[in-house]
Amino acid sequence: MSAVIDIQHLDEEDRELVRYMAEESMSVKKAAQRMCLSVSATRYRLRRIVTRTGADPRTFFGLTRLYYAVECAEKIRRR
Repeated sequence: MSAVIDIQHLDEEDRELVRYMAEESMSVKKAAQRMCLSVSATRYRLRRIVTRTGADPRTFFGLTRLYYAVECAEKIRRR
C-alpha cells in the first residue's frame, strides 16, 4: 500500500466530507447532517471517495490518511 494519497480527483464537497467524518468521530449520520445530505447519499459519496483514492474514510487508517492529505493540500493551496 502506498503512503501517498492522490486527492486531485476529489471535489471540494468530497474534501469537506472527509473533514466532517474526522470531526464527527467517523459518524456517517452526523457527517450527513452537517452536509445536509441523506445517510444513503453520504454513503454513496464515501464509496466514490474509495474508488477515486483507494483509501476508505470509513476506517480509522483510511480516514487518517485522507484527512492528512486534504489538510496538507489546503495549506499548500493557501501559500
